[in-house]
Amino acid sequence: LGAGMAVFAAIGHEQGETLVLIGTIIVGVGLGIAFVPATATVLDALPLEKAGDGSSVNQIMRQVGAAFGVAILGSVFAAVFGSKIAPALVGVAPATADEASASVGAAENFARSLTGDAAAAMQLAIRKAFADGAQLAFIVAAAICTLGMIIILYSLREAPERNLPGDHEPDL
Repeated sequence: LGAGMAVFAAIGHEQGETLVLIGTIIVGVGLGIAFVPATATVLDALPLEKAGDGSSVNQIMRQVGAAFGVAILGSVFAAVFGSKIAPALVGVAPATADEASASVGAAENFARSLTGDAAAAMQLAIRKAFADGAQLAFIVAAAICTLGMIIILYSLREAPERNLPGDHEPDL
């Protein structure tokens, strides 16, 4: 998962779809490899009568983790985008500059209101600011994934063997 985020971090404002495809495949494989064992680990640690509770808590934690991830990475992206687009907004009315630096959509709307070289320069500044924001967000995501992997590798312990109903040694 972290490797896929690192691939996404390598994408600049001029790269094609190849790195996006490679990163997406790596992230997809990473999620597939991570989710099943994580769920199994949670459920194996519980008695059978608590499996439903464990599954629910596991799903809630995934949702909470995703929400925090979006909030953290979105904040990183927004901060970088705003700081990188600001130089292209020098001389623009303060209210318009504030709005354009707070939102990619608002920056795009502002760029559409321009003509000629000014519009082209603003579009380029938006692409570069977007790429810079996304790059740092993906670097942070890769670091979080790597840290999580290290924590998991050091903290996982072998789950006790569970005897399921009907599992028993045959009588001889």
